[in-house]
Amino acid sequence: MMIKPRLAYCPYCNKHISYPKALFLKNKGEYKCNKCGKNSNIIINRSIYFFASITCILSLIILVVYLFLGDQGSPLGILLVLLPFILFYAIVPFFVNLTFCKEQDKMAN
Repeated sequence: MMIKPRLAYCPYCNKHISYPKALFLKNKGEYKCNKCGKNSNIIINRSIYFFASITCILSLIILVVYLFLGDQGSPLGILLVLLPFILFYAIVPFFVNLTFCKEQDKMAN
């Protein structure tokens, strides 16, 4: 069964977050929704560690193969080694999740 990648959404009003915004959210601690104005905690899915390790291993394999078979000073070699990291960085926003903010829930009570 394949899991469909989804971008994050506000847990209060279910408004989806755009891809570029999710790309930059991963470095912050909280997100304030433009629609409802409530704060949400930003959580990074732990399965990203699996993809990060696969990315590093794949890049290392490409580097070793290219060192033995190709021209070491070629820009193509640098691009081939960077390609897994570029693809990894492109899928990172799909691992950003938003959860209810505990402090806001305490203030409401």
